[in-house]
Amino acid sequence: MKLIKTLIVDDEPLARAMVAKLLETEADIELVGEAAEGRAALTLINRAAPELLFLDVQMPGMSGIELLQKLPAAKRPAVIFVTAYDAFALKAFELHAIDFLLKPYTDERFHAALARMRRQLRQADIGALTDRMESLLKTFSSRSAHVRSGAAAEVAASAPLQLVAKSGSDIHVFRTDQIKWVEGQGDYLKIHGTAGSALVRETMTHFLGRVPGGQFVRVHKSTIVNLTFVRRLEPIYSGDYRLELTDGTVLRVSRHYREQLVPLLQV
Repeated sequence: MKLIKTLIVDDEPLARAMVAKLLETEADIELVGEAAEGRAALTLINRAAPELLFLDVQMPGMSGIELLQKLPAAKRPAVIFVTAYDAFALKAFELHAIDFLLKPYTDERFHAALARMRRQLRQADIGALTDRMESLLKTFSSRSAHVRSGAAAEVAASAPLQLVAKSGSDIHVFRTDQIKWVEGQGDYLKIHGTAGSALVRETMTHFLGRVPGGQFVRVHKSTIVNLTFVRRLEPIYSGDYRLELTDGTVLRVSRHYREQLVPLLQV
């Protein structure tokens, strides 16, 4: 039995661990490595030549799409994308018949995606996979060029971003300028907004990668704040701070995160 050399690329350790755990029962899968960011993944791909890649789309530094664009087609593995809800990405995957896993996914959905990819690899349908991937990357390249254009940049600068988050079968849409603070609760985040709160399955790291840098800041291992809603910051003890929001909510700023917060508030 020929083994399928497989690589996992995701900036979230728990997400990588979940994929690795699900692959343990697959007798024809050989896990050749894991990477938490794009540059390390490129090194592993060149060294291990994997045939299958589980790839997170949204990673800090280098996205999954940018990683693939740096690889020549001949060195590009088959890919199952792993992503949080992104309307453009999901539409593009479906249009080009590229398989993906939408976080959070079930074990059944994972194994179904793997089974489809396995059939395509076993049937040596590599040419069709390569063609679909090339078309997909051109779609993302065209979108990036449009976003970089002057008109698109002007619109992006003037309009608040929308953040889409999934909670069970519900999809919540938040305007980032209306999110006051975010509270970590295990594998979930409780997003506190001006119109109410919602509990969604997402990590702190992933959330920060999707919102404007410099506006949303981590102030504690389980707390992120939108600086727009900060009213007051005052020291308490042992280097910690007490932070008060405009609605009266009081949060604690740990000493570890204080240094990056204070300059942003120009205290």
